[in-house]
Amino acid sequence: MMAQPLEPRVSRLEGAFEQSVERLGDTNARLQTLDQKIELNFHALAATIDTRYAAMDEKFETTFAAMERKIAAMDRKLDSRFQFLIGAYVTSSIALGGIFFAAISPLYAHLAH
Repeated sequence: MMAQPLEPRVSRLEGAFEQSVERLGDTNARLQTLDQKIELNFHALAATIDTRYAAMDEKFETTFAAMERKIAAMDRKLDSRFQFLIGAYVTSSIALGGIFFAAISPLYAHLAH
């Protein structure tokens, strides 16, 4: 086997090395471009989510406020009905007490003599 001179082998090796460096440079540039695209898409997605979340949050606040108003109205209605019920109970108790006293009073007066 005949040995080739060292210079052509080194120059071939240098050429292959330069091609590798160029390919790596191209790959690096493509990766940077891809990274920028991903970053832009991420920011666009985040902005879209923020916009939709703000709209949903506003709708939720509106709905929640409406529900609070309805609950407050129901609470007032229940309070008024409870007060009416207590008033009717007290009035009925007084009336029944008066009827009972009116019925028992003559009997007691009769027994006392």
